[in-house]
Amino acid sequence: MGYTERKQIIEKIERIRGSKVITYVVTTRPFLNTGMEIRDLREFYKHLEQFRDKKTKQIDLLIYSPGGETIVGWALVNLIREFSEKFAVLVPYNAFSCATVVSIGADEIIMGKMGSLGPIDPQVINPFNPEKQNQPIPISVEDIGGFISLLRDKFEMRDEKLLAKLSERLATDIRPLALGYAYRQYIKARDDARKLLELHMDAIHEKPKIDKIMAL
Repeated sequence: MGYTERKQIIEKIERIRGSKVITYVVTTRPFLNTGMEIRDLREFYKHLEQFRDKKTKQIDLLIYSPGGETIVGWALVNLIREFSEKFAVLVPYNAFSCATVVSIGADEIIMGKMGSLGPIDPQVINPFNPEKQNQPIPISVEDIGGFISLLRDKFEMRDEKLLAKLSERLATDIRPLALGYAYRQYIKARDDARKLLELHMDAIHEKPKIDKIMAL
């Protein structure tokens, strides 16, 4: 699909929705290491500056992404909200991880028939991660917790000495500093997600609903 055709589709969405549309598409082509990055915010700011004097009431973010840097979600949602009264997210296909975080920070989520959100558990990379072919392997706290749950729940392993030994093996395969960093990012991602929900939901009266969303 060429630029002219894409532009026409975006303009049609704007007419139907009565909004200004910004697209955020991150490639998922194999062997390309891409994701949502903090430097993308500069490009968003350039686009949003064009709306500053046009009294834009609603901005729609059409997003397609497997995720990215955990700090992008909170920053991007707050940046867009500075330029509009209402913020909506359009999800035609996949919006995972950090893209899901952005979505729950919107006043409205519009999903296509193939639209899909995912868990907000980040997969993190830092200098202490294990490597494969000189490339760092992302770590997910949910995967780490899943390993422990597999031993305890599925295999009903109750031998504390054996569990301790397997935990030592885990800390050998994945350095303790990498495990600690992954957990810190996990806590931050969930804290950001709750704060984003509270931007458009009542933190007190809708707390049960927020808690239910956070538990998913």
